[in-house]
Amino acid sequence: GINAEYGSVIKLKTTLDPSTNTTQIIAGEHLQTISSLKPGITCSRAHHSGGSDIHISSDSLFLYALNRTDQTLSIFSVDKHTYLLTLKGHVPTGKTARNFHIIESDNNDWLLIANQESKTLQMYKRNKVTGCLSDSVEVKTISWPTCLVSFKNESNLSKL
Repeated sequence: GINAEYGSVIKLKTTLDPSTNTTQIIAGEHLQTISSLKPGITCSRAHHSGGSDIHISSDSLFLYALNRTDQTLSIFSVDKHTYLLTLKGHVPTGKTARNFHIIESDNNDWLLIANQESKTLQMYKRNKVTGCLSDSVEVKTISWPTCLVSFKNESNLSKL
């Protein structure tokens, strides 16, 4: 699971169950389980199906979960008071999205997704206030990307 903090008191723990594409969030004594798939989609047990990665924004207000079942990234808001998740929407990913990374800076926030089987790296601009993502800003062809690491500063993004 991923851990995040609200201030210095409340800790959130989230998990993404790859076999059911459900996200679970635990905040103190509160527990919520919510599907990260689009309505009407059920998780498949097929190869390279299910959930693959989950992250919370540094302000702990948004949670993102990768869904290989329907090739989307789910966007959730996290309520400041109840810590409950609300599904805001989905953006498309490439085939077999394995990993993603949120890059936050003073000027722009970005979300990068590594799509293994479509051999692409997608880059979305992230709205810091709404948590929503722009249309895919750029797609690069890369041989079998499976893992992303952090850049020291956003100026390196221009080298992609």
